[in-house]
Amino acid sequence: MIKRFETILLEEAFEFIEKQNFKARKKIFQNIRRVEQQSDPNFFKKLTDHIWEF
Repeated sequence: MIKRFETILLEEAFEFIEKQNFKARKKIFQNIRRVEQQSDPNFFKKLTDHIWEF
């Protein structure tokens, strides 16, 4: 599949994800990869021109 955009995590977001157990981290990163390849409004919404919220 074609990657539609690249996800860049803020340091705070990365620190939050690191604190999660393995299963939760795996699911978070799977969802990020999924939305990079397809637009699914169930996973994220646009806040500004370049910032999206998962």
